[in-house]
Amino acid sequence: MSATKHTSGSWEAVRMPIHGMWLIQANATNIAGISVMGDGPGAEQAEANAHLIAAAPELLEALMAIMEFVDDHSIGEPRVSPALARTAIAKALGQEVKS
Repeated sequence: MSATKHTSGSWEAVRMPIHGMWLIQANATNIAGISVMGDGPGAEQAEANAHLIAAAPELLEALMAIMEFVDDHSIGEPRVSPALARTAIAKALGQEVKS
């Protein structure tokens, strides 16, 4: 499996007190930002997106570990979709996604 190149460390979603902006940070470094105007209908979705983005490194690590286990212990056809998992891993690692 390829080594990851994304920012290391635990990522967290931090709501900024002005402009309704969410920052994704790791080790006090800004990784990404999501902005929404005020507390309107998009605010709840922006918060959910921020938390999903912040969970990305852990989700990738878990998925890679699951696929390693499946590859090492699979007898016959796995009950999970390896192609779907491998596509998600490749996309997260910035690799070409094979269709």
